[in-house]
Amino acid sequence: LLLEELCTITQAADILGVDVRHARLLAEGGRIYAVKLGSEWVVHKPSLAEYTATKSKRGRKPFTGGTFGRKKVKKP
Repeated sequence: LLLEELCTITQAADILGVDVRHARLLAEGGRIYAVKLGSEWVVHKPSLAEYTATKSKRGRKPFTGGTFGRKKVKKP
């Protein structure tokens, strides 16, 4: 590992665009490669790119029009 390939958990959160707590959860869960040195997390930067490339797209899908789940009823 090169020193340039490492960053803090705060820097990792900025790179990912998430809260520091979320980045810490990703590290603790093994979703990004990180090790804890004392009280600080040290993150391997290439693992952030891997995570971004493979993470699922979660959240609400944008509204594209429609019936909000209701079926259209044909009038006689």
